[in-house]
Amino acid sequence: MARHKSEEKKKHLSHELKKNRRAPVWVALKMQTREVLRERLRHWRRSKLGKKIRKYGREA
Repeated sequence: MARHKSEEKKKHLSHELKKNRRAPVWVALKMQTREVLRERLRHWRRSKLGKKIRKYGREA
């Protein structure tokens, strides 16, 4: 990965990093299922983000 990143790319990567977390346990208990919560998780090696960089809340 490149050493020098633009501000938009850093913001996009941090957003994706935060989005890749598991849901809290109390949500799984409330929904009575765990399969729905795991389908969104992304592995760093198996699936990539792509080249889209979000600018100002919209995709460029």
